[in-house]
Amino acid sequence: MGWHSGPINKMNFPPSARLRSFSVCALLISSVLFAAAAAQRKPASMTAFVDVTRAAGIDFHLTCGGSQKLYIMESLCGGVAFIDYDNDGWPDIFLVNGSTLEDLKTGRSPASKLYHNNHDGTFTDVTEKAGLAHRGWCMGAAVGDYDNDGWDDLYITCLTGSFLYKNNGDGTFRDVTLQAGVGNLGRWGTSAAFGDYDRDGYLDLYVANYVDLDLNNLPKFGSTRFCQYRGIPVSCGPRGLAVHGRYREDEHRHGLLLWLGRDLGGLRWRWMAGHLRSERFFTESALSQQ
Repeated sequence: MGWHSGPINKMNFPPSARLRSFSVCALLISSVLFAAAAAQRKPASMTAFVDVTRAAGIDFHLTCGGSQKLYIMESLCGGVAFIDYDNDGWPDIFLVNGSTLEDLKTGRSPASKLYHNNHDGTFTDVTEKAGLAHRGWCMGAAVGDYDNDGWDDLYITCLTGSFLYKNNGDGTFRDVTLQAGVGNLGRWGTSAAFGDYDRDGYLDLYVANYVDLDLNNLPKFGSTRFCQYRGIPVSCGPRGLAVHGRYREDEHRHGLLLWLGRDLGGLRWRWMAGHLRSERFFTESALSQQ
């Protein structure tokens, strides 16, 4: 074994060396062919998004507190939900609006808006016509047919409570919050979701609450150690603020709420704070089914 002396030709190389030479040549040829093919190949088209908000007829300004952002709720505003409220097979848009502290206290908060899909790439503001000119400092929305009538209903979560709007099936909605008992009064609802968690054929409602906040006694900007970040004054919270969901022995006030849907007459709820705290029904018709 070994290399032979003399003129270099194919007979001077052992079989393993000739095989390595062939592999290297094949690799070089493949690389050249691939580079040539890549040079001739046209670059793949890239998907691009274009802002068509104004062209589509959407004219919505989100209000979210004052410009100085002195309080925690001024950093959390707005939401959106797609809802085919008229069952025409085209998704419509509901845009959730916030507010300012002054406007909220004086009842002058800007309205959320419902836009109807015109089937041609444009939308029409039908908020007033649909009865959805709700005003408040709101955070989110959930869509679901809670009463199984074939028409999607709308639940809106807000800073001082939440609202359930029933779809009348004629292009309008009506507020049934009190009737259904899902007002979430006095709680800062940040988001919500419909889902049939117990698989009984009726949509249930889950509402996520945030911190306790007294709008008449808001913690002052930069006032405590919970209102600073590395020595820089900031709005207070969520550290240092009581959290919804904390277990209390003296009342059933705080917690994450899960409302269980039953019939057209109402909903029932269960308190979700680590323990099943209570359960009640809002109508006799719902009670009679249990």
